[in-house]
Amino acid sequence: MITSKIATDTSYAELSQLTRSSNASSKAAGSNHKDAVPETKHTEFIKIDKSHFELFNSQPAYSKINLIAATVRGADKAMHKIEEQIDQMKAQLLEQVKHYPPFGKGNEERVKLMKLFSAFRKQIDQLTMPADNYGVMKIMADPSSTNDAGDWDIDLDTQGNHMTLHSQQVHTGPDGLNIPELPGEATDDDIYAAINNLESAHATLGLRRSELASDFEQILDQTRLWE
Repeated sequence: MITSKIATDTSYAELSQLTRSSNASSKAAGSNHKDAVPETKHTEFIKIDKSHFELFNSQPAYSKINLIAATVRGADKAMHKIEEQIDQMKAQLLEQVKHYPPFGKGNEERVKLMKLFSAFRKQIDQLTMPADNYGVMKIMADPSSTNDAGDWDIDLDTQGNHMTLHSQQVHTGPDGLNIPELPGEATDDDIYAAINNLESAHATLGLRRSELASDFEQILDQTRLWE
């Protein structure tokens, strides 16, 4: 039986409320405002490896909902961290182009910023592939580079109830948040273009976080029959 630290005193109703709060943000997801994606209190979970998923259909109902919830909360936690990374990247780029006197093309400070931008991109991609949560990797990573990534089709019970936890790609690639590299000798135009990319990425992240919450809410609606 798979056990986890998902709060055993957290009722389905409370989990449902969490997802409804996230869904309520979808109208604001196109905004760059910090409140476009609600902050939630995150809980640490056990390591979830591939074997847990392979044994999923043989598990009792309670273990199934624990694994699903641990995956969703782990993904939401990663998305929250990615949001913070995006905000930091944007703030640093804005500081660069607003600096006076302006940094010239190839300036040492500008080159350092490009390297830092690249490091942030790598950190975002790493967040979509955590070593301790196979489920998060499955729904967040890039399927073109990770064979197991993609939708998680879930057989909820032996009566044929079936749901899908859809892939929510939030890596930096074109099918994810689409945050391209900045050239080492970036011009102001390159930096402004990157800022626009980050603003779009922020909106995309908000939408995918909301879609994840919506999938979870639908699964909870099905599993309330287990109470």
